[in-house]
Amino acid sequence: MKSIKKIFLLSAFTMIYSFNSNAQCPASGYWSINGLTVNFYNTSYSFNSSSWNFGDGNTSNATNPTHIYTNPGSYYVTLEISYTSQTLYGPFTYWCTVGGTITVSAPANIYGCTDPLATNYNTSATIDDGSCSYPVTCGVITGVNLTDVIHDRSTFNWDNMNDTSCSVDQIRIQYRELGTSSYSTKTMGAPVGNNAPCFNTSKRILNLSPSTQYEYNFKIWYQDGTINDWHAGGTFTTSTVCDNVTNITASPQNSSSTQFCWEEVSPYSFVRLQYREDTAGSSFSNIGGMGVMAPTLCKTKNGLTPGTNYRVMWRTWCNPSGGPYRSAQWDGPVLWSQPSSIRVEGGTTINNLDVYPNPSRDIFNVSFTSEDVQDLDVRIINVIGEVIYTENLNQFVGEYTKQVDLSTYTKGVYFLEIITNYGVINKKIILQ
Repeated sequence: MKSIKKIFLLSAFTMIYSFNSNAQCPASGYWSINGLTVNFYNTSYSFNSSSWNFGDGNTSNATNPTHIYTNPGSYYVTLEISYTSQTLYGPFTYWCTVGGTITVSAPANIYGCTDPLATNYNTSATIDDGSCSYPVTCGVITGVNLTDVIHDRSTFNWDNMNDTSCSVDQIRIQYRELGTSSYSTKTMGAPVGNNAPCFNTSKRILNLSPSTQYEYNFKIWYQDGTINDWHAGGTFTTSTVCDNVTNITASPQNSSSTQFCWEEVSPYSFVRLQYREDTAGSSFSNIGGMGVMAPTLCKTKNGLTPGTNYRVMWRTWCNPSGGPYRSAQWDGPVLWSQPSSIRVEGGTTINNLDVYPNPSRDIFNVSFTSEDVQDLDVRIINVIGEVIYTENLNQFVGEYTKQVDLSTYTKGVYFLEIITNYGVINKKIILQ
């Protein structure tokens, strides 16, 4: 067997070698090395079969096998063939072997982008160096969600689609009742081509119908000319209408208080009541603060002025936090008159009640007549219900007169209250 002869260098990592036998053995071949990968080529002639032994414990019966070595090093490779030769006694099969030593080594590291999807993909790179770059794609709208969906409105929200590579030009929402053919639209950033980025990430849509299912889609334009047609679609259903309570009644409990009651039409959160004197220019005040929470169906208002005409209006909210989820309007008014006194059926009360001067800067003269013998409590209270003067009259009958000095009290409105066996009488007095 002749010694191995180097033929030529393909590249920095690929070398080709060849070997052949003596004249009595027709076996010959060569190999090319690329790192730990070696391609073997059988160039023998007139052979019946061949077998390669790669020197690392692995073999192959392929004519031109490729073998990858696990470790760098030198290996003695042999090629054995069988061939037929004609003799005086007829054809005869022979075997012969040729071989040589090869040296393989791990390839040098080649740094570059190893991602085939990148624009700078390097097919020769063995280690990714983080340099991959990708085509700029201004994408579809993401993060779509709906909030504050009530009977007549909904708020659409989405991600900010602006970044260092993509600048939003315009966003459009189309929506319609499910099953209908015509869309309504809302547009942010119009007109297209205005060169001002559109930073909108939400849009409130009003004037929807209650208890109705809607479908919607988005469309987005970018300032580089990219257009993403209708996408990010979905559906939502508006809430039922918020019905106002009904059948409001105003029932005076005594001369200074009235109870208001109502009926529920559908589930709600609270009712807001407003009242005022039934005179031009008077202002409304709330009954029960900001609202009477469900399921309460009655509310009493104290501190009313006896002998005064009033009116009450009401409106219902279906969100405990208030806001726009409410009945369409204030309903009413219900009118009522606050009595000067409450007479118990079959009983009597006091007559000829008088307070003078009224208004007064200090002294108030109080007089009245009790026709029957009865226990009386004479009190003066301020607007927050604090008693500032009281007198108890046991088994009193006849005419009562009294001077009450309020000069040490704060100027304002006070109430004279006379509690009888048959009811309560109130009268407003003003300290100037």
